[in-house]
Amino acid sequence: MLGNIKDICSSTQPNGYTCPQGRVNFTSSIIWGAIGPARLYSIGKIYSGLLHYFWLGALLPVATWLLKRRFPSARFLRAVHWPLFFAGTGNLPPATGINYTTAFAVSFVFNRLIKRRAPHWWAKYNYVLSAALDSGVAVSAIVIFFTVIFPGDAVEGRAGERDVWAE
Repeated sequence: MLGNIKDICSSTQPNGYTCPQGRVNFTSSIIWGAIGPARLYSIGKIYSGLLHYFWLGALLPVATWLLKRRFPSARFLRAVHWPLFFAGTGNLPPATGINYTTAFAVSFVFNRLIKRRAPHWWAKYNYVLSAALDSGVAVSAIVIFFTVIFPGDAVEGRAGERDVWAE
């Protein structure tokens, strides 16, 4: 798509396409290469507060472990997983709200509702569903490539108007 859709990564792109992962990589390379982390993350600089997450990342799992030992019957503490929480938020820049909403909805239905109501069915088919969803993404990427990107031609719009993607 990057080669066939005109100005795909520009803010004036008429079809509303964006390049979030490309922007994240560009921003990261500017921060770590051109500007340097010392100008952004040193004490007294604009993002110096982010350095507190290093000690939070070290202390929160220990605090949670101590709370689990003190309150062994607390169900909430069994669900707390700090590395997963902090690593999951690392994907927010390129992802959108719809990515997380869809993932939460599918996870809730299959890992909460179906697991409680039909545990044997869940144990047998949950991983098959996961593989099917991953395969569906791969197959749809192939279909999109060969129908939209590979021909490099105009695509019919909803009402028959021509949407020229590659000129």
